[in-house]
Amino acid sequence: IGIIYLALAPLALTAIIYTIGMRGRSFITKSDDLGTPGWGTRLLWTALAALAFMIVALVPILGGLIWLLAYIFGLGAVASQVWIALSGDKQTAKIV
Repeated sequence: IGIIYLALAPLALTAIIYTIGMRGRSFITKSDDLGTPGWGTRLLWTALAALAFMIVALVPILGGLIWLLAYIFGLGAVASQVWIALSGDKQTAKIV
C-alpha cells in the first residue's frame, strides 16, 4: 500500500496544484467569459500555484499540514476520475 501511495503522490499533488492554479485564474481575472485556456496559460497558472505551495511549505508546522491536506484532496480527485473512467457510467460522470 505504501508503494501505491508513493506512486500516486505526484499525480495527487499535480491534480490539486493544477486545480488551484485554474481556480486562481478565474478568481483573479473575474471575467465571465474566460474561454478555454491554452497550454501556456495552464502552464503559467499551474507554475504560480506550485510556487505558492512551495512558499507555504516553508512555514514549519502549517506548511506540512497544508501539504498533507493537498495530498489527501488530490488523491480523492485522482481516485474519483479513475472510478469514472473505469466505470463508464455516464450518470456518475454527470454528478461529478
